[in-house]
Amino acid sequence: MKKLCLLTLVAAMSILTGCVQRGEQGNSSSSGSQTSSESSSGGGSSSSFTPSGDQINPESSDAQAISISSLISANKGKSNTTKLYRITGIAQWPKNTTYGNFDLLDDTGYIFVYGCSKNTSSIKKSGNTYSYTNDSTFASIGIKPGDQITMEGLFVWYAYSSNYGVAEFQGYITRITHNGASSISAKSYTASETYSGNYYSSIGSETGSTLLTNLHNLMDSTHTNYIFYSSLSSYYSQSDPHSSGGVKCFYSGTKASSYNKEHVWPQSSSNGLYGEDHAGSDLHHIRPTLNDYNSKRGNAMFGPVFGNKNAAGKLSYSGGGYDYYTGNVFEPADNIKGDVARIIMYVYMHYASTIGGASQTYYGDLRINWVMGTSPTDSWKLLRKWNAEDPVSEDEKTRNEKAFQVQHNRNPFIDHPTYADRIWG
Repeated sequence: MKKLCLLTLVAAMSILTGCVQRGEQGNSSSSGSQTSSESSSGGGSSSSFTPSGDQINPESSDAQAISISSLISANKGKSNTTKLYRITGIAQWPKNTTYGNFDLLDDTGYIFVYGCSKNTSSIKKSGNTYSYTNDSTFASIGIKPGDQITMEGLFVWYAYSSNYGVAEFQGYITRITHNGASSISAKSYTASETYSGNYYSSIGSETGSTLLTNLHNLMDSTHTNYIFYSSLSSYYSQSDPHSSGGVKCFYSGTKASSYNKEHVWPQSSSNGLYGEDHAGSDLHHIRPTLNDYNSKRGNAMFGPVFGNKNAAGKLSYSGGGYDYYTGNVFEPADNIKGDVARIIMYVYMHYASTIGGASQTYYGDLRINWVMGTSPTDSWKLLRKWNAEDPVSEDEKTRNEKAFQVQHNRNPFIDHPTYADRIWG
């Protein structure tokens, strides 16, 4: 069954309509040439990467090498089972490790890979028609985010309706370059901490799971006022004030009078734990966001976009920089990466039942890799990295104080961001 989010739909449509913005060179993968080269087979549009790396399967003489944007444009929203294509790009974070569902990005755009196999037998030809069959071999390929891969296969247009659809690719691997771009190095928080109250008087010098459990218990005992989702807007002008008045929106940094209430940890990634109550209406968690930004984020996983970021979707942040996104990955602007990390760590610390300690019906099985899109170990490394690179801002302190007044609990990772290092370091 297809399990594609609205974000994938919107992202694919933005490519089809030419809305993906190209500009200054982004952070590209270190392996493989970034220059265009004409393919010796197929005679079609050139790929924006020169294939390199370990050969997994021989290339088919029937495959037409083509860039991702040219592939999508050439088929104009219709599946094509009469041509075999070859595309090369940078793999993003996989959402399915059995069959291989991920975005593939080259210098021209990105496409959703809905089926990636190790074996050429996944593609069969009968007369002039090709077909693809999943063979559950994706995991054995060992693809990691940031790897450069070359695939051969079919262009598939999955139509949601007569007006909307998703550009997909299905096929097998011919080459792969494990370039190490997915390796994440944690960083320790070095900025000064300014909180001096007595809220944490029960916390000592403990570390690791003991500190995590003690903070969880502190949330349980102090969070005594659970507010309604419908009431969140009445607090935003004070918890998220814009410098010129009104509400400052997350992901954009802009002022708005009309906005969505964003679950930073998506409801769909909570294992059914919350909707619009408890964690789903927590003022520390739910942020006001512009409608368009909210739809672009959808339920995509947080993580870096690998390859040429300017070939991905791009949203301006008013404080400088951009949010980047593909169908399955959303990389927040540098100015709010730390904000995101401290919210995600807070939600996990407060509401995950696997931590142990105090138990409530509204605590449950929250898994960090459902929202960060990589292994638990690498997820905590990435969160610590973002926590250190984007220190606590005045905006976060303002929100923390307002939430404390309303709910009577605080976000420990705003008051003491070094707790992240003490727990997961």
